[in-house]
Amino acid sequence: MRAYLAEVAVWSTAIQQSLQEQSDAFVEVLDGADVALDFYDRRAKRDGRTWAKTWGAEQEQAWAAMGAKLDAAASAPPPVPPAFAAADASFAKMTRALNDLPEILRRDFEKNRILVGRIIPQVQATAGGDKRAAEGLVPELLNVSIAIAEAENELGTATTAFAPADHPQRHLVSASQSTNLALIELLTAEQAVLLSKPVDEAALAARLREYADASEVAAAKVEANATRLLAEVRGTRVLAGTELLVTAERALATYKDSADVERLLVNVLREMATRIEAPGEVDWQTLLPSLEQLEALASQRVAIDLQRRQGLQGA
Repeated sequence: MRAYLAEVAVWSTAIQQSLQEQSDAFVEVLDGADVALDFYDRRAKRDGRTWAKTWGAEQEQAWAAMGAKLDAAASAPPPVPPAFAAADASFAKMTRALNDLPEILRRDFEKNRILVGRIIPQVQATAGGDKRAAEGLVPELLNVSIAIAEAENELGTATTAFAPADHPQRHLVSASQSTNLALIELLTAEQAVLLSKPVDEAALAARLREYADASEVAAAKVEANATRLLAEVRGTRVLAGTELLVTAERALATYKDSADVERLLVNVLREMATRIEAPGEVDWQTLLPSLEQLEALASQRVAIDLQRRQGLQGA
């Protein structure tokens, strides 16, 4: 069991690292857009075109390399030992869930690659002085953040498909999916504002509160079930004094950190809902720092999850 859990942890950590590389690559695209807009504002068309040609080639090479790395990381999930599968039906369910992951990951990667493939020429055209490309660039870039949140939600569903209903990871995914959906709502609203489209602010505020409430409930279950599970593990006689117990304690302790991050996200969402539903016109520019705070907390959540998976490798 210890060896199998370690294999699964190593495999899932490689996948998580691959997904983090995609997030980092998305950030590089956003940074490239800032450079392109600087060339555009300075009317440095010739220098912009030179930079854009090199930058675009680098991005295409980077995404091709990430695709190959993801294929290698996700190609072969560790097989469940036959003795475990025969003894417990939940292991058969785990096998199916693990085997479904590679296809889900590849589908999400391809969707992200298509998005980047659409943005790269727009960034290049902006750097070269194209007014239409520059005006449409920022709304398009919001699709990057939306894609990251959507991919995280889908991956969360897939990776907890075999988890018991009361496992803290299942509740953590539920909490993070709610806050991700709220983030998507905000990004979509910001995109609409940039494109001069109407936004139903009262409805938006109501949805933010709904997602915040759902996340808060799930976060409380994360901490409660992690505490319960930790007590059960410590009370298991065969684990007393073993390295597996130490590993389990270390991993379960991180769930409180995860729950705390979700609560911080909830607080920001409620504060934004209050500002959005206040009388008068919404100044979306003043909401950008809060939106950036949400994205930073979402990244912190991913980092804690990676820490938890890396800790399990010592099982």
